[in-house]
Amino acid sequence: MKFFYTRRALESLEECLQHLGKSHRRIIEGNYKIIYRVEGENIYITDIFDSRQNPDKMRG
Repeated sequence: MKFFYTRRALESLEECLQHLGKSHRRIIEGNYKIIYRVEGENIYITDIFDSRQNPDKMRG
């Protein structure tokens, strides 16, 4: 499966996780948020969240 996202989409910060100070970002695909963070040349996917759930479950 291939995904293509614009630079703007890849720069979307995830507000619910700002308190962690890790600059988590999100990509929305259907009903899911793919939560990730970038460190240097590495991308770490930290969560795949069903956006139909209560956002408080994602606060970390």
